[in-house]
Amino acid sequence: MKQLLLQQLSFAYGRHKVLSGVDAEVKASEFIALLGPNGAGKSTLLRLLAGYLQPTTGTLLLDHKPLTDLKGFCRAQQIATVGQNLWIEMPLTVAEIVAMGRYPYVRHLAAFGAADHEAVDRALKICGLEDLRHRRYQALSGGQRQLCLMARAIAQQSPLLLLDEPTAHLDVRHTVEILRALLQLNRRQQQAITIIMASHDFNLVHSYASRVWLLKEGKKIYDGSPSDVLTEKNLTTIFDCPVRLRPGAADSPPHITPLL
Repeated sequence: MKQLLLQQLSFAYGRHKVLSGVDAEVKASEFIALLGPNGAGKSTLLRLLAGYLQPTTGTLLLDHKPLTDLKGFCRAQQIATVGQNLWIEMPLTVAEIVAMGRYPYVRHLAAFGAADHEAVDRALKICGLEDLRHRRYQALSGGQRQLCLMARAIAQQSPLLLLDEPTAHLDVRHTVEILRALLQLNRRQQQAITIIMASHDFNLVHSYASRVWLLKEGKKIYDGSPSDVLTEKNLTTIFDCPVRLRPGAADSPPHITPLL
């Protein structure tokens, strides 16, 4: 992916407008964090970018071509997604679920080739799941399941990765493991991927994102680097809640605390 262009993007569920007039240009290898209160339109925006929803008005261009022109496997080869709290009922192992990421490249029931097995093994390694490859998905903890879904998206080898709050409800260890895996993909020298991720964690954003979009009531209000966007004034405006920003020591990022 070289460029993703959003032009006056709007979406409504019936008469209820969820997004309104979103403009943005996303370049290759950016790591964008979407922040905003519940109902701001973050999940809807991600679903539009994934092609799961069609804009009510506006245009989405991926490498200068309408996203709507990409269908099925072709779109999956360009865009991978990780949603919220996905539960898989089928009694599949971790390796079998991660292998689902290779379906866009495999015709029907054809056997996987060496490149497919290599992609699955690599994704398991990046996410630290090598020792769990034969365990059933249902037997995993919540954090391990999220890492498994992350590995499936990594095995898909798409240049654009969209994530909807992948660290929600996770403990510190699993949060760090997921962010480390994402940074490894985003910062590698060859075939670095572009990431757009919805989050509610102000403080972690400073550690991984190169750019932040602050959304409120379906509009992109602020757009820029974490240091420029995540200010006391901006966050108070977006969340209708006063916050205090304390500078970090040495090279540490600042710490943001809501005021009670």
